[in-house]
Amino acid sequence: MPAGAVTQRKRHHLLFLHELAHVSIEALLAAAQFVACFSFYEGSNEAFVKFGVWCFLVTSAVSTAMYGNTARDIVRQHLQVTAKGEKAESSDKKDWRRALQQAWLYILGSLIFVVASVLFLPDACTSGADSDTCLKWGANLFVAGSLCFTAASATNALTVSVHGVWLKQTRTTKLSLAALAFGLFGGVLYTAGSVLFFPQLDNGSCTAGAALVPSTWSTVNLGTHYFVAGGACYLASAFCNLALAGVKHYGHEGHHEEHEVLESRCAGKLKPPA
Repeated sequence: MPAGAVTQRKRHHLLFLHELAHVSIEALLAAAQFVACFSFYEGSNEAFVKFGVWCFLVTSAVSTAMYGNTARDIVRQHLQVTAKGEKAESSDKKDWRRALQQAWLYILGSLIFVVASVLFLPDACTSGADSDTCLKWGANLFVAGSLCFTAASATNALTVSVHGVWLKQTRTTKLSLAALAFGLFGGVLYTAGSVLFFPQLDNGSCTAGAALVPSTWSTVNLGTHYFVAGGACYLASAFCNLALAGVKHYGHEGHHEEHEVLESRCAGKLKPPA
């Protein structure tokens, strides 16, 4: 799944104790989906196909909850600033709205992937006609969900403004840009792969004289190639975010101390300042 911690925003209100836990779970989800992509190849046994589809279903459901938590974090941060009477700059308002839009697009895309995964389960539709209908609607939903992820990455890109040569950028900037680029490529590859899963394309044939010659290559396998490449991009994005979280918390920025104070308050050890 696309990683939702691409920006350098501090996550003060995560239900998890630490941002590292959040990005670590994202990395595990991305790794699980990367492995699951291989189950879509033609010739895979039914047990492996079921594992792959269920893996997409479960990881998408977990991602929905995590992105919901991210949206909650964004809203609470904005409300805290508003409650203090601080006037946000126009650029900050745009960034806040775009961050929330990005979270909602990830939520929508993950929910769509859940439904699409159900339609791709081997036991969902048993008869031949029903199976083609399920695959057609499932492919439609995978395209829609992938477009949501691509739009979310594009929305996130609108909040990024970097000047100067790449070699002179800080580690946090390089990791953020790399995670964003991998996430955008992953969404595009997932979209292209989903289009090739339509059963109408896989049933193609060529005419040789008066005879129909079946296609010698499989659109399903080609679509799976795209999915594997997209899954690899999402996995790379997740690892970039994992490294980014480590740099943010334990590097020279040092806002890990701020998190420790906030976690202590949540545990009731410290009282917030008046």
